[in-house]
Order: sequence, then C-alpha cells, then structure tokens
Amino acid sequence: MASLPAQTPDVPGGASAENNPESDALWGALAREQRWRGVMETLGNNTWEYNLQTKQLRLSTKYQQLLGYYGELIETEMGQAPLYANIAPDERAAASQNMAAYLSGERPLFEVTYRLPGTDGTDEWVLSRGMVTLHDDQGAPLLITGTHTDITAVTNANLAAETASLRLGSTIASLQHAVLLEDEHRRVILVNDAFCRLFGLAEGPVALVGTSTDQLAERIKGCFNEEATFTLSIGAMQESMQAISGEPLLLRDGRTLLRNFTPVQVRGIGAGFLWKYEDITRRVTESEALKRRERKYRSILENLNLGLIEVDLAGQVTFVNDSYCQLTGYTQAELLHHDLDRLQVNESYRQLLEQKTNSRARGISDTYELPIKNKHGELRWLLVSGTPVYDDEQQFTGSIGVHLDITHQKQLEAKLRDAKKLAEESSRAKEMFLANMSHEIRTPMNAILGMSQLLARTALSPQQNNYLHAIATSAENLLVIINDILDLSKIDAGKMLIEKIGFSLPKICEQVEKTLHYKAEDKGLSLVVEVDPNTPEVLLGDPHRLVQVLLNLAGNSIKFTEKGEVHIGCALAGIVGTDAVVEFTVRDTGIGMAPAYVKKLFQTFSQENASISRQHGGTGLGLNISMNLVCLMGGDLQVTSEKGQGTHSRFSLVLPIGTDSDLPRNEMTVSSKLIRESLHGKRVLLVEDNAYNRMLAKSFLRLAHIVVTEAENGAAAVELARTQEFDLILMDLLMPVMSGYDATNVIRNDLKLHVPIIALTANALRGDNQKCLDAGMNDYLSKPYKENDLLKIVHEWVVTPRHHKLGGDKLYRTDTLKEASNNDPVFVAFMLRTFLQSGESWLATLHQGFREGNMEALKEATHKIRPSLMHLHIYQVLRLVTQLEAWEGAFDGQELQPIVEVIDTLLRQTMNQMTMDLEQYGPLAA
Repeated sequence: MASLPAQTPDVPGGASAENNPESDALWGALAREQRWRGVMETLGNNTWEYNLQTKQLRLSTKYQQLLGYYGELIETEMGQAPLYANIAPDERAAASQNMAAYLSGERPLFEVTYRLPGTDGTDEWVLSRGMVTLHDDQGAPLLITGTHTDITAVTNANLAAETASLRLGSTIASLQHAVLLEDEHRRVILVNDAFCRLFGLAEGPVALVGTSTDQLAERIKGCFNEEATFTLSIGAMQESMQAISGEPLLLRDGRTLLRNFTPVQVRGIGAGFLWKYEDITRRVTESEALKRRERKYRSILENLNLGLIEVDLAGQVTFVNDSYCQLTGYTQAELLHHDLDRLQVNESYRQLLEQKTNSRARGISDTYELPIKNKHGELRWLLVSGTPVYDDEQQFTGSIGVHLDITHQKQLEAKLRDAKKLAEESSRAKEMFLANMSHEIRTPMNAILGMSQLLARTALSPQQNNYLHAIATSAENLLVIINDILDLSKIDAGKMLIEKIGFSLPKICEQVEKTLHYKAEDKGLSLVVEVDPNTPEVLLGDPHRLVQVLLNLAGNSIKFTEKGEVHIGCALAGIVGTDAVVEFTVRDTGIGMAPAYVKKLFQTFSQENASISRQHGGTGLGLNISMNLVCLMGGDLQVTSEKGQGTHSRFSLVLPIGTDSDLPRNEMTVSSKLIRESLHGKRVLLVEDNAYNRMLAKSFLRLAHIVVTEAENGAAAVELARTQEFDLILMDLLMPVMSGYDATNVIRNDLKLHVPIIALTANALRGDNQKCLDAGMNDYLSKPYKENDLLKIVHEWVVTPRHHKLGGDKLYRTDTLKEASNNDPVFVAFMLRTFLQSGESWLATLHQGFREGNMEALKEATHKIRPSLMHLHIYQVLRLVTQLEAWEGAFDGQELQPIVEVIDTLLRQTMNQMTMDLEQYGPLAA
C-alpha cells in the first residue's frame, strides 16, 4: 500500500496548517484519502495524483514500476501528464488530448488505455482513469486524482475473440459451400456469398447480418420442392439440438443440395446454429450416370457370358458373378473369400498366374489364355483380361479379371493345327515329289543334252544332224515344262523372290525379240516390238521375271497365230514422283478364245480344249505363272479375246526410275580357249552315281585335259579323298550308300580337307542351293549343264589365284570383281572399300531393326546386302542372311538373337580380313 508523503502537503491559498481549523479539516480529508488509496491498491487499482499548480505527479509504487520511473515526484508539463517515455507516441498523444478535453469540460471523466511493452517481449495493458478532486475558491481545478487498472488479461481475451471472429468470418466468406451462422435469438451473425448465390438473394452477406433467420427461411423456402417440410424441419432441428450431416434436399429447378446442421453451445447453453448447404447436383448426376453405366456393362457382361471375378491382395475372392460360376461349376459361396487353388491349374500356369499378380501390382493390364479344370474335372480354356484395382486413395487393392470361355475356339485351333500339319506334310510330300521328279528327269536330261553336245562335235550326215536337232529341241522343250512346274511350286510356296535392280527396257525388249524372232519367222509371222522413246533409260525392277512374262505371252501369241502379226508394246503411261508407270501389251491376230473361257484362263493346266494341246503343245502353265509374276511385281494381268479375232494381253507396272549406277556391270568372262589351257593337268574327283552323267562330265573335263578320277557314291569319294589329293571335287547330291551331303560333311569335319567342292544338283526347288552351301560345299551347278558352264566353274575355283585355300581361312573372294573389271586392281580396291563403308552402316541398321523388334526392317536390311555377299562369295554370312530374309511368322527375339549375333561376328571377321588384304593394293587402297 502506498503511504502519504512525509512533507506537509500544499494547502490552497498558501495558508499555514498550524492552529488552523481549515488545516485540521484538510488533514482529515487527506487521512480519508489515504485510507481510500490503501483500499484501492489492495483491490488491484493503483493510484496517481497530479497537482496542476506545482506540476508535480505522485505515483503509487507499482505504477512507478510500470512506467519505468523510480522516484517520488515528477515534474512535467500539464499537457504531458501522466505520459512517459516508454508509452507509445500515438498513445501518448491520445492521453494528452483526452486530458485536455476533460479539463475543458468536454468529457466528464479522464480515461485512457495504455499499452506498455514488457521487457520479456509481451505487452501489458493499463486502464487509467482520473478526475479533479480539489478546486480553489474560484472553482479552478487544483488536484487530479486517479487510478490505473491492469486490464492485460481482458484486453488479450478481447483481441483473441476479435481475431477468431475475423478468421471465422473470412473462412466462411471464402467457402465454396453456402454457410449461415445464427445466434440463439435466430439472428444472422455470418453468411457468405455462396449462400446468397445459391438461393438467389439480392442482398450481399453484410446486408443480411442481423436479420431474422425465420424471415430468411420464408424467403428461400420457395426454392425447395417441399416448402412446408423445409420450414418444419428447421424448427425441429433447432429444438432437438442434435447435429445432422448429409441431409439431401431437392430444389424445384432439379438441383440437389446436401445440408449439414450444427448446434453451437457454450457451457451447455445454446449460443446459435451453423447451417451449411452444398450443391451436389453434378456429383449426383455423375453417380447416377456411373450407376447406369455399371448396370449397362454388367448387363452386357452377363449377356456375353463373361465371367467376372475380383481378388484382393491376399488372393481371396471378393466378388464373382453368375457367369464365372457357370464357367467353373462352383457356386458363389464356394468361391467367395477363398483363393483359386481349387481350380486345377498345372504348375507352369501357376507360375504364369504369379507373374500376372506381380504385374498387376506394377499397374500393368494385359490379356492371356489360361487352361483350367472345372468342378467336374473338364478342361476349359479361358481368355483372361486382367487389370489392377485401386481404392479412392489410388492404393493398389487387388485385381479384377474378365473371363471368356474359348474352349470351342481352342478345339478349332487344334483341328486347324492338325489340318495345317497335314497340309504341310502334303506340301512336303509334293516338294519331295517335285524334287525327285526334278532329279529323275534332269539326270537323264543332262545326259541327253550333254551327249547331244558331244555328238554335235563329231562328223554327221545332214540327216543325222536333223535327227540330232530334233532330239535337242525336244529335250529343251521338256526342260521348259520342268522349269514351269518348278516355278509354279515356288510361287505356290510364296518363296518366289522379286529382285529390284537397274535395267534398260529397250534391251529387255531386244532380248525378247531375238529369242522369238526365229519362231515367228518359221511361221511366216511379223513380230513387231515397239518401245516408247520417252521411257526413262534406267528402271528398277526384276528384268529376268519381266522377260519371262513377255516371252510367255508373246510365245503363246506366236503359238496360236497362223498368219498376221504379233505385236509387243511398251508405253510410258505417266510419271508419278520418282516412279514411271509403264504399260506392257501383247496382241496377236491368232485364233482367239471364247469369252467364257477367258474367265478361267489363268487356272493351272488350263487350255480351251484337248485339241489345242495336241495341235500346239504346251501344258497350260505359262499364263498362270505369268499372272502370278505380274502380281508379285505389283501389276494386274488382263486378257481380252474373241474367237477368230486374236488376243490382247496387257499389264501395267510402277517402276522406280534409276540411274546408270543402278545398272549391273557386265561380267567379262575368260575365253573358252584360255579356260581349257589353264586347266591342263588339274586333278578333279567326279562323284556321280549315274553312268551316263559320269561319262558326260568326264568327256567335258577330258576335252580340257583335266585328270578325272571317278566315284560312284559318297562313300567311295571319301576314301579317295582320304588317300589322294585333288584340286576340286564335283559332288552329286542324291546317291546310294552315302549322299553328297554326308560325304561333304565327312570331308570337311573328319578329314579336315579344304578342297573346293562343287555340287552337281538336279534339284531346283527353293532352298536346295542354300542347302549345298550349308553342308560345306563351295558352289553349285544345276543340271542339265553345258560344257562351257562346267569348265567355267571349275576354272573359277581351281585356276583363279587366291591368298588362302578356299573353304579354309578365306572368308570372301574377289573372282567376280576381277572378271567384271578385267583384273583391274583399282576397281577391286574401290569395291572392297565401298563394301567396308556400307558394311558398318548395314550392321547398324540390322541391330536397330532387332532392337525395335521390326521383322520387316530386318528383312529389308538382308535384302539390301544379299547382292554384295553373293558378288564377294561371303557364303557363311549369306546363308544366315538368306535365313533371315526367308523368316516366316512374327518377330521372335529369342530365336533371332543368335542369328544376328553370328552374322555380326562373321561379317566383322570378313571385313577385318578384307581390310588387311587391301594392303596388297598399296596406294590404290588409300
């Protein structure tokens, strides 16, 4: 408690207090004031006193501590009392203004609130009040007495409440949902813009504060379908004081609201109500649409008899439909909350199911086939489409599978496989028959044509020459028939390859004209060949097959024309980009055909009647082969004809325009005389089971002074190769005791001999020539062959100089390059360098196609390099490249990878050898 000062207080008027009744009265008043101050300070209200005359301020002890002053008296200007340095300047000015207003009579009481910053960083709030407690005789104020009260707790509580109110108001105003807060008297305290927009209210949130919520409910009840129910529900909910969440309400305009009601209570006493309205129309619409789709797709699944099953992470069935139960024979009770082990799945497919479960966990959906045994032990095949299932938090919770019963399809597939197997066996039997036929016919044909050549070298009478000519002509005609049948077999097997090389169309037509000229001249026919001069000089295509088609068509025309002419035309129909469209026509003035027969003209072995075959010959295969070849080249062969009016055949091809660099180089061959001279004394082992063919080959070889040793089968050849040294072996393929393939295998692998082996093959089916190379032979010669063909291939492998023994370390040959360039080393070096440059690029293309799993890209790459491999005799790589080019079916990385890797290894070995060999050319290789 503050005490009175020791000195005598000032008395108004300056009178002495001794022996003065007025002084006694003053001291009595001061004693009462002291008691009053003691009581006030005891209750927490500290006092202060300001003398307006002496300008002295007396403070209680605690007030001095709060104001930061530790003295008894403070002298200050009247306009500044009772403000001090640690009070904020703005509050100091406000206190001064309040004091002035009080002294001037504008305010009944001096009152001001101070904020005093504390040393610990917190603020204290003080309420200071005062009034004049002593006036002079004239009524002027002499003394102001006041108190100060610590209102920190109350002020902080008010600030917190105000802050909370502001936060609540801001939060409600920013909510997307409509919110209304009312007090216990059902007056609006807070409302947001969303509420006004939802119910179409013209006023804003501020204007609605303080209005009656009963009146507001009356205004908005017309928005609801059930007005009365809406109004009654409000009162019932307020009476119950029970929170309600998620109550749906329907509006007249079709919208759906979700209402939440929360009573507000303070210490068990109602303080108001909080209402929230959420427009869930879109959610309801989407939910209904989702339900409709679910019902729709469920109906579709049921109607499609698709089994639907869902399993959790533990593999337990959580849902299954009736169709799945029908598929498996189990009831829902037997499947729900069980795993699927009861379905009899073999071990390999159990591993598949585990893999699928793992893939679902990684978010992968896929489709696979699964065989199961149903409850009755019957095998059923299911096509399963599986996908992962996620919860609302996108957490993986299991998988769902849609099952289609494909048992019937699998049974059909099995039947189709059996049928395909039977067809393939039939096709193999057909090929075997054709191979045997080819071998059996070509073998005697070889002897007939060969003996005819030998007989022609002897002196013959004119009549004998006529007989010999008839024999040779008949044999050649028979060979044409055999070739047609074999071509047809290749086409049927889909293995007829169409080349894309440069050629000159006028030269093609010139070749056709030279071939048919004498036949037309013998029949007194005029053969006219016309080529459009505007046709590009070089085109890209398959000139051999094009000649074959034109010879077939024009040959038929000559065959069936007795007088008049046969016309062959090649016209430029147009240029499209870098392609030329060329129309080929063949027309004659022959016997023609009935329109009814023209429709079946392209059937195999088709001729209008049997008399045609007897009169004109032929098998009826030519047109069928021609049609197929034209189709393979991208055209369409059309034939029109009338009986007695001749026949008109035409087709168009789109051929890329080439340049002179696309034309193949003309192979320059060594003269027959030089070949014979270079073969003197060479030792050749002739392996042939047919006596006539041995005699023929031996005769051809001995005419070149070659030393010939004969063997009747492969076993005899092996024994001779074991004991004698030969420069070359001519090996027949199909022989008794031991075939040529087996004999070659023994010579290469057991005897380790690298002597060149040339196959003498009477087979002309697809793959036969490659089979020879795969067996370890170096080259092949097809029967029937002529003397020059035989001597040329022997010369190629025996006389042409090489660095290493062929078939051994040498991986390529430059014979073809040397012959094409007349042994020009500059050309050979240039071609080798070109191959090395393109080889790296080709390998990159090959690997890229493999990485991308693109089978077409692999085939295209192999097609590009095949000619170069053939020209350089890189047979080890050529065999694998041909295997890739002839690959059937889809891309299979597991099977193709070893092939690609071996190609890469062998080709790089060849290229390294080629790089080393280029050094022999010196500066030419730079």
